[in-house]
Formats: sequence, C-alpha cells, structure tokens
Amino acid sequence: LDESRASFERALAISERVYGPDDVQVAKALRKIGYLALDRDPKAARDAFARAVKIFEAKTRVGPDLAPLLSGLGEAQLMTGDPASAVKTLERAFVVWGDSKVSQHLLPTARFALARSLWESNGDRARAKRLADEARAEFLANKGPWLPKADEVAAWLKTHR
Repeated sequence: LDESRASFERALAISERVYGPDDVQVAKALRKIGYLALDRDPKAARDAFARAVKIFEAKTRVGPDLAPLLSGLGEAQLMTGDPASAVKTLERAFVVWGDSKVSQHLLPTARFALARSLWESNGDRARAKRLADEARAEFLANKGPWLPKADEVAAWLKTHR
C-alpha cells in the first residue's frame, strides 16, 4: 500500500506539472489517492476527494463520472465524523449516477455508506436498513472479494435494529 501511495503521489505531481493544478488528470490522480487513503487516513482521503470534486465540477460537464468522486467524498466525510454532510454528498452521488454503468462496482459501497450516514445523523432509519439490505445483496451477488463486505453489512444490520 505504501508503494502504491508513493506511485499515486508521483502521478499526481507529474499531472500537476504537466497539466496544471486544476486539470481533470489531476482529479483522476486524486481519486486514486483518495480511495487508497480511505482505510488508513480518512482525513487525507476527504481532502483528496474534495479537491478532485472541485476540479471535476469546474472543468467538465457534470455527469456519471463525477459519482465515484462524490461517493468517495461521502464515505470519507462519514469516517471523519460528519454524517450529515455525507448524506448530502452520497445522495448527490446517486442522482449523478442515475442509470449509468460508470463504476457500478462502487454502488453497494456507496449504498452502505449512505445507510450508515443516515443512521448516524438520525435520519430515516428504516431507509438506512433498506439501503444496507440492498448493499448486502449486491455484495453477495458480486461474490469473490466482495463477500467479506457482505459479512460486514450483515454484522452492522444485527447491531442496528
């Protein structure tokens, strides 16, 4: 992971130097840094995703390619103790995603993050449980490396009745 992070940071530095600090290529490098940092340094992930979203919104037409950035930002907001902001960001991610197939593998993760954000912000808890159930079903359908995530959702559901 440390080697991957170092590679992504080199890619970011090169992208900034070649394209400028506000280019979409920079946002793409920040996305990779953000997802890699989520488990180890949620604040760094939040900062990377926030910058990437800002760049992407300024430089492109808002569309489904923005959704993975918003999803990552929402998850990082939740992990850094701001579930209310996470709800807004994740809700926006789903609107932007629409029916697109872009980064569809991230949908169950985003759904589970939204469920937890709703719960932690004292939002609609019935909806939170439905979203978690949907995320678990999607993780189970995807099989392979996603099965531990299905177990994580199941454990969450047992303690959030």
